[in-house]
Amino acid sequence: MNKSRWNGRLLLVLMVSGCGSEGQDVESSRSEISLAAISPTSVYQIKSAATGKCIGVAGNSKSNNANIEERACNGSVGQNFTIASVATGYYAIKNTNSAKCLDVTGKSTSDGVDIIQYTCTSSATNQQWAIADTSGGAVRLTAHHSGKVAGLNKGATADGTLVVQETWNGATYQQFKLSTGTGGAGGSGGSGGSSGTCTAGASCQPANPCQIGTISCSTGSPVCVVAGNKAAGVLCGAPASCNPSTNMATPAQVCDGSGNCPAAPPVMCPSGCNGVVCASAKPQGAACTSSPECVTGNCTDGVCCNVASCGTCMACNLNGAGTCSAKAANASDSACPASTANCMAGGCNGYGNCTALAAGTSCGSDVCTNGPEDPLILGQYTASTYQRRLCDGGSGASHCVLGANQGCVNNLTCASATACRASCTRDADCVASYLGGAFYCNGGTCALRKGTGVACTTHNQCLSRVCAQGTCAECTGDDDCPNTRPSCCGGSCKAAGVCDDYASNSDGSVMCNYAGVCGSRHSVCTGTNCGCGSVVDCPIGTVCNPSNQKCLVNGGQPCVQSSDCLSNNCGTDGLCTLSLPGSICSADTYSTGRPTGCSSASLHCDDKATQILNSICY
Repeated sequence: MNKSRWNGRLLLVLMVSGCGSEGQDVESSRSEISLAAISPTSVYQIKSAATGKCIGVAGNSKSNNANIEERACNGSVGQNFTIASVATGYYAIKNTNSAKCLDVTGKSTSDGVDIIQYTCTSSATNQQWAIADTSGGAVRLTAHHSGKVAGLNKGATADGTLVVQETWNGATYQQFKLSTGTGGAGGSGGSGGSSGTCTAGASCQPANPCQIGTISCSTGSPVCVVAGNKAAGVLCGAPASCNPSTNMATPAQVCDGSGNCPAAPPVMCPSGCNGVVCASAKPQGAACTSSPECVTGNCTDGVCCNVASCGTCMACNLNGAGTCSAKAANASDSACPASTANCMAGGCNGYGNCTALAAGTSCGSDVCTNGPEDPLILGQYTASTYQRRLCDGGSGASHCVLGANQGCVNNLTCASATACRASCTRDADCVASYLGGAFYCNGGTCALRKGTGVACTTHNQCLSRVCAQGTCAECTGDDDCPNTRPSCCGGSCKAAGVCDDYASNSDGSVMCNYAGVCGSRHSVCTGTNCGCGSVVDCPIGTVCNPSNQKCLVNGGQPCVQSSDCLSNNCGTDGLCTLSLPGSICSADTYSTGRPTGCSSASLHCDDKATQILNSICY
């Protein structure tokens, strides 16, 4: 039979009753047809557009699950099929020998799954195939349930290559040509006819896939004349498809009943894809992968949930109801890592919160503070404050808090901003007054200063600051007092000017009394403060700084910080460094008419503080 061209397009026409020559062999008598020419009463061969070979049931088997394979076309019954509509736009393809239908194994939607024959079931979508013409003059066979096409496995060409389901890529090994004709084992179709005849009225397919036609022989050659329109809903283009990565579905392209084949616009699937169509919205509590799938609009923790997020140590996939509930004890949660600083032990506590470290667990740097400096005892702090940073039993950074002030143990001061001293090496390492007493360093331990009559070896061991003949004693005058407590008052050495009703300043100077007069040792009154004026006007061990009229600690005397010292340098040994070399003497002993160590202008060495290493020339 000759192929005809109408309107410039090659139409492959099934001639149910047409022109042909008697005596042709099986293959040469077959005619390739298009989708529109398919007849449920005809028998077809299905040839690969890539190899020209026929697909058929392996071994002409009549059993379920027999594979469909390609082999050279031989007219055998295993290569003969009928094609009949079973749903709008879909067809069953049945082998004439076994009466079983082409079927995607297990209704799988995966690539590479074998196509087999199986007992026909009209409602089985994995036995329903959309048949659409392709640009290459062939057709593609698309499974209804998966939207994937039949094709030769991996494009192989050898006899015995299995036919499988694959994602459409437009390759010729995924396209087939349908043919029918006279003769051949198990074949039926065209009614045949004598050579050179034309059968008027036979069905044909016009160029428009939504029109039907009949053969006219008025010109002596067969011409396909439009006879009407196909019914609405007949597939005329691409079958239905749905892309799960975009949740966009494209309906099947079907005739509109008026001879048109309109393109079907894609639509959004709020609940995702179900095969080649949109899925219905899933109820609360159902498994999901994206929020548009759910009637609640929230896919949380893999289920349709009433909220978008459940929060710390809560999840929506635990109670089956699609609502948030607490995770089990010790369950992991990204918001609950083990963290000492945040008082978290790691994991959940079973009640919707992070597991907390025990109350009292150290969670950060402690705080240690000295001060203020004792105004009565230069070189020592009044007290120390020590607070531990501890967990309070809750979880989170706000539950790492400073505890109550414990003070440094054993009456020691702070070694740093975060820790107390473990022992002392000087009096400044001990608090001056704490728990009603005053302390000095005694062999690494802060000891309470002694009262009158108690054995002593140095002044600093005594509360009175007077150690006379091995016993703590009361002072009888200022000359008995050391530089740090220079005024004898009531038997004890006090801060300068105390007995004259003067208030002491932290720099060692005193304030003017109520009459605006300074004591004998502080002769210069500037405003409300008694300026030092000269060395003799400062307490023993301190030196007048003429720039600001304040008494500062002289070299070799105890200090706590550099600002105590005239030299502005408190050494690592807790003593001010020397600031006036040549101005320091050891006693009122004379050499060449002046005190030893003093300049010629100095007449005396202040020996009131004979217990200290250095005294002041004046």
